[in-house]
Amino acid sequence: MIAAPDPESSYIYVMTASRLARLLKPYDAPHADRLADSARRAWEYAEANAGTFTKRFDKRFAESITRVRAGAAVELLRLTRDPAIGAIAKDALTQAMTPVVSPEAQPAVFAYAIAPDDITDPVLKAACRKAIIEAAVSATRTTRRASAVATGRAATCRVGSPGWWVDSSAVASSKSAGRCRAGGRCW
Repeated sequence: MIAAPDPESSYIYVMTASRLARLLKPYDAPHADRLADSARRAWEYAEANAGTFTKRFDKRFAESITRVRAGAAVELLRLTRDPAIGAIAKDALTQAMTPVVSPEAQPAVFAYAIAPDDITDPVLKAACRKAIIEAAVSATRTTRRASAVATGRAATCRVGSPGWWVDSSAVASSKSAGRCRAGGRCW
């Protein structure tokens, strides 16, 4: 068995080995079966030892294990289609998404959102899709604002309207003064 001597690393291994086994199955079934078996054994080790490790470390470590456990459970669910793993995945993913989806939990959220409908909960799947869209919108806004500030092209379009950005050279021109570069939309 290939597994690290701690649950967090083992969950990361389970996530990776499960995904690889599922994708490799059509091309090299014997190798995929060995990976799937190894992933299941690593899952059993991690599940048996996670409680011991989280008690010995701080809250951040426990939260980190929760997030990687969600990813491992979702990928193992996609591999095995086992309803018992599905229940664990649903619970772990719900915990990992509360109160917000951290960057460490995003792979699990994405994997659940694209998993087949017959092995997922429709309400949780919709919440995962919504969380992905919100993360993308937030990242886009942050990138645009950072780019505008870095290039010196940021200025407020209207006084007292935070979040409106415009090219500062456009403000100097009488034709476009006061118009938002984004066509009047907030970035």
